[in-house]
Amino acid sequence: MASKKSRKTQQKTDKDFNTSVYQILEEVLRASLQEEQLDSYYSNKTKEMLEITEACFSTIAKRFQKANQKEKEILLKLMKHLKGIEHIQFLQDFVRKEMFLPRTGHAIFELFTKSDAIIEEGLASRLLDLDNLTQRIKQAITGGKIDTVLIKDFTSRDMLEREGIIHQLIDESDVQCSAFIVKVLEFDEKKGWEAIGYVIQLNTIESFYILEAIYDQNNGKEIEKILKKKAHALKQKGIKIDFDVKKEKKTSVLKKVTLPDPRAFISRIDAEGYRLIFLIKPVTAYETKIFNIVTNDMKGLQKLEVTNAFRKETQLFIEKLLADTRAEFIETKPENAVFLVEEACRITEEQGSEVNATIEQMKKLFSDVIALRKQAYIYDVLDEEAVLQQQERASNVEELFDDSDIVFWFVLSDIAKEHWEKLSNAAYSPLVLSDIQKQERVQQLHVETAQQFFTEQRRRIFKRRLEELAFFHYSKGRKEEAEQALYAGCSLTSPDFLAEKNNFCMEMITRGFNFFESKYGTKDKSSYGGIKTPKDFSQFV
Repeated sequence: MASKKSRKTQQKTDKDFNTSVYQILEEVLRASLQEEQLDSYYSNKTKEMLEITEACFSTIAKRFQKANQKEKEILLKLMKHLKGIEHIQFLQDFVRKEMFLPRTGHAIFELFTKSDAIIEEGLASRLLDLDNLTQRIKQAITGGKIDTVLIKDFTSRDMLEREGIIHQLIDESDVQCSAFIVKVLEFDEKKGWEAIGYVIQLNTIESFYILEAIYDQNNGKEIEKILKKKAHALKQKGIKIDFDVKKEKKTSVLKKVTLPDPRAFISRIDAEGYRLIFLIKPVTAYETKIFNIVTNDMKGLQKLEVTNAFRKETQLFIEKLLADTRAEFIETKPENAVFLVEEACRITEEQGSEVNATIEQMKKLFSDVIALRKQAYIYDVLDEEAVLQQQERASNVEELFDDSDIVFWFVLSDIAKEHWEKLSNAAYSPLVLSDIQKQERVQQLHVETAQQFFTEQRRRIFKRRLEELAFFHYSKGRKEEAEQALYAGCSLTSPDFLAEKNNFCMEMITRGFNFFESKYGTKDKSSYGGIKTPKDFSQFV
């Protein structure tokens, strides 16, 4: 049993640890409220707290419980970098019992989805539904079309959820949210007054303007009385209501807000068929949804995540994306990016797998461009028939391979590795063969490899890759390369296709074997013909 002295020492040490952690938390809150911080900042601060004590979460939880809504969102960014399940259990209890903004709930949802902890059934979907409903309400407010279905969805939620929605609308839509509150008041007077009560609780000049906008649309005497009391209360706080300035502000705020246009960025498809897609959709004047998507042309949709970002974060993200030297990105129309995502979803479903549920968010936010596109974008800018008439494209395929990783479409396959061994044995056989005989055997193996490799399925997949490569070249101002890629792609599915007669196919096989020879072939007098046959491809894979 520990002595009384040692227990006091331990208690003092724990108190010092908690104080240090608390100081870091306050530092993070101050910095984040002044200026938006990158995710790496929160990661480093979490590491600092864990280095002080691995039991730092108890201090974080206490600070979270007394934090305002904006502070909660910041603290969640720290929790994102915690391991274990203690914070997940805490957040489940919080969601069940407390009022929170739907965007806060969505941040919690993302923590749930990345955790291995068992989540209470229905809790994650509830958070997602709540955020979706709020986004629909905001879009309806912005567009000036608030229908009865939306009001019914809102009034069917429990009281804490309705409170969270109203507070987020106040924060993000300002005076515009008055139109929604009036509609609720007309549909359900009790719940309408409940919403007005949340506005009254905010003793700010902004809440006065919201109440006045409600009064302008409703003309209720009760609201008029509340306005007079609120004006008096604001005056006592030193805030003078200037009716002329007030009316000018009200008129300008109620005008329909024009949000920035959505944007989309796509990467080139890599040798294994993977590509990155980013869809960016402004949902308020300062908040944006960023969809991070990974697709594969053989496996379908591999990843679909959505995050909230402020305007500055979004701009920094785009700048970093375009400056990335590891992956080449181009900006494209959102309808094209959505078309590519839908294409990946179809591949996933055809293989009997389920599509990520987050796809519903994407569909709602990009409903105006869903199913708008029916074919690859390259056919909007290049005429397939005109390109196919350019016979010089059939033989001039070298340039297409010079500035791309097309050769690795073949090199990464099992067929390539298997046939490279056969080719090495044929070219450097211990049998006494003439150079002509060896060359004939090599050429025969090239043809056999092409015939086995270019199956109907592969040709269909490669055609799509080449269509997308053509679009990439065209977007970069390289029209000739775009035409070359499109010609090669279309030639793979022509009725009279023969792999051994197709220059693109044979160039891929030849370059692939040349790659193996340059990487693994080593001159050695004791080896057959001077080249050792590679036995291990793991270093390349």
